[in-house]
Amino acid sequence: MGTVSMEIIQKVIQSLKKNEMEALYFPTAQEAQGEILKRIPLKAKVGVGGSLTLRQMGLLEALEKRGNEVFNHWKEGLSKEDRQMVGKKQQRVDFFLTSTNALTMDGKLVNVNATGNRVTSMIFGPEKVLVVAGVNKVVKNLNQGLARIKKIASGGKTRPPAPKI
Repeated sequence: MGTVSMEIIQKVIQSLKKNEMEALYFPTAQEAQGEILKRIPLKAKVGVGGSLTLRQMGLLEALEKRGNEVFNHWKEGLSKEDRQMVGKKQQRVDFFLTSTNALTMDGKLVNVNATGNRVTSMIFGPEKVLVVAGVNKVVKNLNQGLARIKKIASGGKTRPPAPKI
């Protein structure tokens, strides 16, 4: 979609609100991180979906540094069994953090998930789910969202590769 104007951002926010989601915009990742850290209590357990967005923000390190227990299935050194256990624990945390593969103009989150941990946690997991999405995720409609997933989110050349699991 290229550069996203404030007009489009406001339209997406209104669409998300119409779809019964709280929606906030922050011009920088640092400001978004500050708001997220304010919302998550120090003793809260936090699950994390497979999100490059959250990792690039440094949010996981900030949560761990201040003492939150973070369930991160991408953590280095985990066996396949350990990753599965972390995925199960993510279902019972106080907060679940993730991003979305695409965000449509009419306020739909479009996601495809290889293992199901992100999607199940977003829908049937913790009561508090925070979805962090950069303006690069905004697409016109579902078809463009699915195309973004194929070209970018699922391993296209424009994104760094996900850790080998």
